[in-house]
Amino acid sequence: MKRMAADCGSAATWEYEDTAVAVAAVWTEKKKGRGEDAPPTWLHHSSSGRGVIAVYDGLGGSGGRAVGRTPDDQDVSGAFVGARAARFALEDWFVATAAKRRVSDAGDLHGALLDGLLQAGIAPGKVSGTMVRHLPTTLAAIEYEVAGDYVTVASRWAGDSRAYIVDRAAGLQAVSRDDTPDSDALILLANDQPMTNVVCADRSFHVNEFLGAGPLGLPAVLACATDGFYNYVPTPAHFEYLLLQTMQEAGSWAEWAVTLEARVEEYTSDDASLVIAALGYRSYTAMRDYYRERHKLLDSQYIRPFSQVRDSGDESAITAERTEQWMRYREGYEKWVRQMEANR
Repeated sequence: MKRMAADCGSAATWEYEDTAVAVAAVWTEKKKGRGEDAPPTWLHHSSSGRGVIAVYDGLGGSGGRAVGRTPDDQDVSGAFVGARAARFALEDWFVATAAKRRVSDAGDLHGALLDGLLQAGIAPGKVSGTMVRHLPTTLAAIEYEVAGDYVTVASRWAGDSRAYIVDRAAGLQAVSRDDTPDSDALILLANDQPMTNVVCADRSFHVNEFLGAGPLGLPAVLACATDGFYNYVPTPAHFEYLLLQTMQEAGSWAEWAVTLEARVEEYTSDDASLVIAALGYRSYTAMRDYYRERHKLLDSQYIRPFSQVRDSGDESAITAERTEQWMRYREGYEKWVRQMEANR
């Protein structure tokens, strides 16, 4: 079983590459030692072709109460603990159960997450209210299994961290739907909405699941990200462009991870974490070449036209351009979200 290391300062990157799978991951925090995103997960079982990627974002607003102190005597919040407890619980769940179930069967993931939070041994605070949660965190995960020329995927999530497929033709495709009243990705960029479901230790929650996006033909790229990565860009197309532009700039998995870290720290106002798994590529160069035309299309049809309008300073024109671009971009981005909503 391969896994990523988790020694972190205020930012960290990881990468791994072999003939079956390659991974790049980024984790950053705004307050050193108190970031409320847990480090991302990647676990891969070589002999079975099974793996999982995941991210976690502790909710500092509803879980901001101090619940303990670090070895260097800094307060940590319930959100900090919740994200990390959920991470440990999901990783233990995968290691313990992957050999006993299909990818399409989540088993008792919900119970494993709840037990992980409760085993932290922290009692709820005395303050209660509709917005207060005990050890709250989001979760976005993709479990996968490679067999022959195909990969079966299952996305599972709670809250507003997101899971994606990065398709060469259709572009970035969400395989999770935010637990918010509105699921429109452009609206959510402009209007932060309350989450209706998160992993926590004191309220009921559920783990959403989507199994409809596969099997996918290889090669394939999968990704999970917290809102620190995707929520501080002008349009959803700009987040895909960030991934592909940095991919084109880099010459290796390690360079891609470092470039992503540097870029996100330039624009985000939040902790940010991202994990990307590429399956079926001969090399980093092969993957980069595979996405070159998609990168060029994004640049010519979305990024440069938006920059030209934004440079004009005309707010009404900027709004119109943003809306028009989203109407075109969402066809690919929401392919699986529309299926989720039709099945609700």
